[in-house]
Amino acid sequence: MYLYNKGMLHAKSMVIDEEVTEIGAANYDMRSLRLNYEVCEFIYSKDVSRNLPEQFEQDLCDSVPLRMDDLLQCSPSQRLMQQGARLLFPLL
Repeated sequence: MYLYNKGMLHAKSMVIDEEVTEIGAANYDMRSLRLNYEVCEFIYSKDVSRNLPEQFEQDLCDSVPLRMDDLLQCSPSQRLMQQGARLLFPLL
């Protein structure tokens, strides 16, 4: 898992057989597909399918690895916010 340094990167992407690309925001759970109306787009283009892995590698260069030690070093206020968010998750 990596933390992206240039803002927020939420899109999910996949390249299939270097011919089909999927890009979208859906998390493939019932909440994303039915409640949040998140979608994915399939692009049938070899050019796009060739360029997407290069973009992924660039995004990876603009990211830092997230380590367990980083998560364990959260401040008490960050932990409290995370626990509150976990309680509210079903409603968000």
